[in-house]
Amino acid sequence: MGKVTLHNAVKAAGDGVILELLGEFPAVAVEISGLTAGNATITFKGSVKAKGVYYEQRALNKKTGEVSYTATTDGIYLLDVIGLSYLIADITAYTSGTITAVAQAVPLAISLPGGVIDSNGCQAVKLSGSKVCLSSEAKPAGEQGDTLLEYDEITGETKVYKYISGDWREL
Repeated sequence: MGKVTLHNAVKAAGDGVILELLGEFPAVAVEISGLTAGNATITFKGSVKAKGVYYEQRALNKKTGEVSYTATTDGIYLLDVIGLSYLIADITAYTSGTITAVAQAVPLAISLPGGVIDSNGCQAVKLSGSKVCLSSEAKPAGEQGDTLLEYDEITGETKVYKYISGDWREL
């Protein structure tokens, strides 16, 4: 997937273009320009099952390191979108200016024993029963054979765990 323009020189509130992820990407980078001194707010929202039913999503401001559901300044924002089917950058407040937002989905690339899995088909491996958490969160309950991706926001490192015999084990 290439770059997708979510908003192109927009001068009003609104959802913009829907980014179709279909659960195939773990992260999306969104570059926003035109946000200055409180002239507009962008709220990141995602959905697993249907267009039109969206829930707010946290984004990491790559310049400041702050995590928020909204963007109020220009910059690049990184979102964890594992399992999401759709993403929008909803302009929820607007007073002035020209807003542009361009998204780039980040392909899956995980180092595992025996090679690398990526969304370009490097190895045909399916992560079934997958879950995700940030390093500061407790690991969720699991079932035999589940896969867990643990992302550390500070280091940018992802660890992979498998649920085996009632416990998460790092691969």
